[in-house]
Amino acid sequence: MARILGVGVATLDIINYVEHYPEPDQEVRANARRMSCGGNASNTLMVLSDLGHQVALAAVLARDHESDLICQALQDHHIDISPCVRMSGRSPVSCVLVAADSASRTIVHYRDLPELPASALTGMDLDGFDWLHFEGRNIDQTREMMAHVRENCPATVISLELEKPRPGIETLLPYANLVLYSGTFVRSQSATPGEQWLKSRHQQDDHAIQVCSDAEQGAWACDRQGKLYYSPAWVPGRVVDTLGAGDVFNAAFINAMLKSRSLQNALEQACKMAGEKCARQEIVTQS
Repeated sequence: MARILGVGVATLDIINYVEHYPEPDQEVRANARRMSCGGNASNTLMVLSDLGHQVALAAVLARDHESDLICQALQDHHIDISPCVRMSGRSPVSCVLVAADSASRTIVHYRDLPELPASALTGMDLDGFDWLHFEGRNIDQTREMMAHVRENCPATVISLELEKPRPGIETLLPYANLVLYSGTFVRSQSATPGEQWLKSRHQQDDHAIQVCSDAEQGAWACDRQGKLYYSPAWVPGRVVDTLGAGDVFNAAFINAMLKSRSLQNALEQACKMAGEKCARQEIVTQS
């Protein structure tokens, strides 16, 4: 069992399951509805906790009713929220429509809350953590946090998720031991996810293991020596809900690395767990 700190955001997800995505001005009835804690780092930590690791979250929490629901969900997954910071504002909320006919998920996100300041992490005692996982956001403050960890806890592994393009995000790369790219991020760089992308990244930064996942296309990895690996996607008999599949992939890959698995095995396990997630739909209340 490892001690893992995730740095990112925690949101309240309100998820409605419908037969199809509605047309403008159309009223549709949801087949089911659930509320859960969301946010990339939070989702990844939930999976890592379920896999037996001791996890904690560093994020900003508001002082409102939605924050109470977020905290309860995190604590239900045995996530330590003591590193979180309380600030004035409104909790981030994502309203999600999952369409059964396409298994697509459409997200409307609302946020009125400050990002996590670097001081929240630089003032922490990090000696007990084996691994720190960062969302690639809040660039200036995140870079300061990652640099602090690298300087003061050189043995601690740092992973970095790059899901969306953000100005200056490439300045975070020198501090990471593992970089997890989404297909969306790669395409934002006018490139195609796959071996050629990872080869080009390795030529620029050869200090980190680099991984790229792209849903049904599978996932690729490149080690520090430039050797490439690939795993096809694990496709369930029926895709039900893709929400959070990327976060499951990241958690499964981190778990495999913590267990000293090979990169090939880590890719295969991550693809399998992400695929299995797409075949599941957790329902809390029926409509």
